[in-house]
Amino acid sequence: MEQLPGLLPGIAELIVFPVTALSDDTDPCADSFVLDEVGVISLMAIREWATHAPAAAAPGIARTIAHFVGQVLADAPTDVVRALQALRDEQVERARAVVETVVALHRASANLKTQVEGLA
Repeated sequence: MEQLPGLLPGIAELIVFPVTALSDDTDPCADSFVLDEVGVISLMAIREWATHAPAAAAPGIARTIAHFVGQVLADAPTDVVRALQALRDEQVERARAVVETVVALHRASANLKTQVEGLA
């Protein structure tokens, strides 16, 4: 629970940034730039809030994230659930890849150590 305030800004970024950032798929207009800046400012505020008052900030940041999802992504509630699940699955896959890499490096290190000891 102590890590929650530190995790929430990252969760907010995973949800807010893809929705507010400038898209390569469409031609930017004035509204696109405004939306991008609103997203950046919101994320900066959340990070600052979490940094300067972590324990007090956690419930408010969680409510802010829930409000954003409800207000901005509410047109398709089933898509929101699928999008959040996809984000979670993507993060799990990244974590698994990191663990596999660390395990492989550990095994290679152990094998190298065994080989060096065999030469001595």
